[in-house]
Amino acid sequence: MDKQHTTILTALAQVGKEYDFNFDVVMRQRIVCSELVYVVFPELPWPISKALGRDTISPDNVAQLPPLCSIRSSCTATAWQSKPTLAKP
Repeated sequence: MDKQHTTILTALAQVGKEYDFNFDVVMRQRIVCSELVYVVFPELPWPISKALGRDTISPDNVAQLPPLCSIRSSCTATAWQSKPTLAKP
């Protein structure tokens, strides 16, 4: 299974989870929008911060992350702009 397929499956596995009012990135039973990208792209250098004794990632933390192509040497513009193809029934 390639990385793109794994990434999509990981993202879809988050559907239906309850909202994480604690904003705790360690607890995976609940999730918020900023945690979604953290879970789906674990290889990126996420700027995690402590809040009330919990490891958290806020939308502001996500915005602090450098652009994807500057942290991935293998990133090309076409690789991230290409549209997935769907299998015909």
